[in-house]
Amino acid sequence: MSKLKSEIPGIKKKTTLQEEARMRAVEHINNNYTNHIQIYTDGAKNHNGSAAAMWCRHHNYAESKKLRDATSIFQAELNGIEMAVQHTDDHSPGSKFVIITDSQAAIVALRNLQRGRVIPIPLIRTYESLEARWTSGMDIKLQWCPSHVQVDGNERADRASVLAARVQIIDQHSYMDYKDFYDQIRLKTWEAWKQEYWSMEEGPGGWMRRLKMDINERAWFSEARDLNVKTITRINRILIGHCNNRKFLHSMRVVSDPFCNLCGVAQVQDVLHFFLDCAFTADVLKEHMEEEMAKTYEHYNEEAVMEYLGEGLKDLKRLTRLLEVMEAMDIPI
Repeated sequence: MSKLKSEIPGIKKKTTLQEEARMRAVEHINNNYTNHIQIYTDGAKNHNGSAAAMWCRHHNYAESKKLRDATSIFQAELNGIEMAVQHTDDHSPGSKFVIITDSQAAIVALRNLQRGRVIPIPLIRTYESLEARWTSGMDIKLQWCPSHVQVDGNERADRASVLAARVQIIDQHSYMDYKDFYDQIRLKTWEAWKQEYWSMEEGPGGWMRRLKMDINERAWFSEARDLNVKTITRINRILIGHCNNRKFLHSMRVVSDPFCNLCGVAQVQDVLHFFLDCAFTADVLKEHMEEEMAKTYEHYNEEAVMEYLGEGLKDLKRLTRLLEVMEAMDIPI
């Protein structure tokens, strides 16, 4: 759409120097919109909340409103554009307008809309406001300009939106996309789940609770791009205490008893057995752990094993070396 301009020739958003960007932006606006009423818009989202604003050069008039705190910066920018569109009604019929925003994303999103296709919810009100005026014959264009390069109108709209964010009273007509609540829902759900997880003394997750004092939002192997799936799977089995040992095979009714077939002692063959009690594996694993931790275990027990595995979550190479030692002894994993 020729009415929606998301670029200025010669300006690259991330690489053009500030002074050059300012000069090119001012020159482009002055050369292309001399006969247009210029209305600048901006949206703000910070620790004070969210807000939108517009500033009309013709009237030297600023308008702003406090939005709901969860409103995204994208939605705030769209609110600012809609405010500018509404303000065009306060001018004489036949006037030409350019709405200047520093949100490339908003202009691109509006430009990509196609007739006959469903309009995304965040864009509906802004698009309908523009479309109603375009249909009536009004000349309204949207132009992007870079932010924070000292373009006068953009700075005025920016100040107005930042000040509005500090206001305590939310505009009663403000609106937001339901998806803007997703981050808040995710954070509250995450915190509630963590509290429930740590409040459980027994039950699912007991083994992992003994390994570490916090919970990661991302899996421990998310950054381990050099590990293949098989290695990750086997390390995971060690970390969660569910290997293909006799205890597991017995629970699956694959073998007749859960006792260790490596050391021949009538003890349940689980992960801790390999570390602490198995005559075939315990001494080797203890020696490996002491070398890795650079200390001697006076009390080599379950707590020591949990400490070692927990530290391994901070140093993935330690976990891969442990796996290599266990595989070398044919410990069932």
